[in-house]
Amino acid sequence: MSEQLQQSPTRLRILQINLNKSSKAHLELYNKVSRKDWDIVMVQEPHVTAMGNIRTPNGYMVVIPVD
Repeated sequence: MSEQLQQSPTRLRILQINLNKSSKAHLELYNKVSRKDWDIVMVQEPHVTAMGNIRTPNGYMVVIPVD
């Protein structure tokens, strides 16, 4: 039996969005973003919770630049 290797994607799919610190926009993005559609999601001005956290969909990792 021969096994076929899965082809890697030919393009990097990036979503860049500015949420203007909107909780509603952040939750809508959180509930609709899918790893099958995007490889990288870059969020400007995310909504920060009262605890100082940023909600992140499953399968994604938060990366915050250092000033």
